[in-house]
Amino acid sequence: GISGRGVGLDAVAAVVAELGGEIRVETETGRGTIFTLELPTTLVVLSAFLVEAGGWTYAVDVNQLVELGLVEPESRDGRRRVRWRDAELAYHELVDLVRAGGDPWRREGRVPCLIARNGSAQAVIAVDRFLGERDVIVKSLGRYAPSLRGVGGAIDLEDDRIALLIDLPSLIGEE
Repeated sequence: GISGRGVGLDAVAAVVAELGGEIRVETETGRGTIFTLELPTTLVVLSAFLVEAGGWTYAVDVNQLVELGLVEPESRDGRRRVRWRDAELAYHELVDLVRAGGDPWRREGRVPCLIARNGSAQAVIAVDRFLGERDVIVKSLGRYAPSLRGVGGAIDLEDDRIALLIDLPSLIGEE
C-alpha cells in the first residue's frame, strides 16, 4: 500500500545491466529487503575534463591538470615552447601526441590549452576546444589496452559516441 511503481528501480537495473553488472534482491518478511549491486572491477568512476582535438573527443583525468588557458606558442630551435606563469614550458598538440606518425598539425595565434603535470614538470597541450568537466565511468579496453600508448580506457558519451581517456603524463614523457 505504500510502495511506488518501481520506476526508479527499473532505471537502476538498466544502468547496472548496461555496465555488465548484476542486482540481487533478498526479502525476508518482517525484516526487510537487501539489494546487492555487483559491478565489474574494470570500471572506474572519475572526474574528467572533455576536450575536442582533430574532430575527436578525448577525456583527461582532472588530477593530471594544473589549469586551463589560452596560449600563443612560439618556435625556438625547432622546439615549440610557451611562456606560462613566468616559466617556459614544452608545447604539444594533442592530435600529434595521440596520432603518432601522422601529419603534423600546427596553428598560430592563441589556442586553448591544458596545462598538465608530469611529476614535478609541467607541459602545455593544445586542443581545439574545451567541452567541460563531468564525472564519467571509464571502461577497460581489455586486450587492446597494451597496444594503445597513452590511453587509459574508454568513456561512453551520449549519441553512441566514445571518448578515449588520455593519460597525459605517459604521452608527454619526461621533458
